[in-house]
Amino acid sequence: MNLSQHVKKKKLTPQQYSRANRKTFTMLCVCYALFFLIEIMVVKNEGTWHAWMRMGIYVAFLIADRIMLSRHREKKATMLFYAFTFLIAYILLVMNNSIFSIVVAFPVILGFMLYMNSTLSFAGCLAMWLVGHVKGLMILRSGDELLFRQCSLLLACVFICIYGSYVAVKVLYEFSEQDRETIVKEAAHRKEIAKAVSGTVDKITDDFQEVLTGFGEISGSMSSADIAIDDIAGSSENTAEAVNRQANMTSNIQDRIVNTNELVSNAGGTTEKLKHVVEDGKDQA
Repeated sequence: MNLSQHVKKKKLTPQQYSRANRKTFTMLCVCYALFFLIEIMVVKNEGTWHAWMRMGIYVAFLIADRIMLSRHREKKATMLFYAFTFLIAYILLVMNNSIFSIVVAFPVILGFMLYMNSTLSFAGCLAMWLVGHVKGLMILRSGDELLFRQCSLLLACVFICIYGSYVAVKVLYEFSEQDRETIVKEAAHRKEIAKAVSGTVDKITDDFQEVLTGFGEISGSMSSADIAIDDIAGSSENTAEAVNRQANMTSNIQDRIVNTNELVSNAGGTTEKLKHVVEDGKDQA
């Protein structure tokens, strides 16, 4: 049996641990407040010093959790410290109070789902169920069958919570992985578009460089033609030969103009190709 198919653990970044640890600490504060409320009711009804001692332990754990959060906000160790201290406090509460104190752990169980770790959520719910089960055995030994049945009903709810938390974390993990795969595909697609655009831009640059070179050659030929015309007008060389040379220059200029026009046309085509590449990229984004 491949357990990796059932165990889902998302590797959180330090920033994600920081946010999850802060939120979980808030939920711990809510749970410890409920712990205090339950213990104060015990003090009013029974006046036992054990309740005061347990409240002192809760305060110590809450302070320790706060110190851990301030010093190791972005670490997994804070999460584990939360789980350890809360489990001890929960055992003290349930073993020394009514069975209905079992349910006060539900907010923390939900809080630990923030870490998107199915193993942690399952272990937390299982520990909660075991504590409740031991409490139920203690009640059964005392001979209170009605209370034991009530405890059994609560434990059934805890079992449902175990399954529900596992499924919730698993689905959240799968959603996260799907989002990550989508982002990776989108990044690869955009990289291909950028590569195509970069290649087209390089081609446009080369085409226009050739156009500029062609214009430079035309300008040089025109200057040569002007000089030749001046020679015809002001020199004593054979007029027929000079006119012939001028005709050759004019033909050369025309050829260069035609070639430059082709380069300009090619550059325009490449620019149009770039436009289509960019538009296709926008449509597929």
